[in-house]
Amino acid sequence: MNPTPAEWQSLAGLRSLVVSGVAQAHESTGYGKSYDGRLIVVMPGTSETVWRLKLDCYALGPSRTYDWTGATLGEVVDCATVDVTGWIAELEGE
Repeated sequence: MNPTPAEWQSLAGLRSLVVSGVAQAHESTGYGKSYDGRLIVVMPGTSETVWRLKLDCYALGPSRTYDWTGATLGEVVDCATVDVTGWIAELEGE
């Protein structure tokens, strides 16, 4: 199934959230990586049903790469948004 316009809009919102969080982290620490904030969307193949979203980001979260999978683009974006929002909240609490 193709993503809905609302799912694409949610992805754009996640991208804005990530960019904002990375900028905040870089300002706080004074350093970052060139790949910080790279989002990769993997659409299901013709006989697959799983969507995948990958984030490469040194500045946010406990790791450097993150993967979310789900049945729809909206599902993976929602999961990623919850995690990224939490990481930004942690950053703001430091």
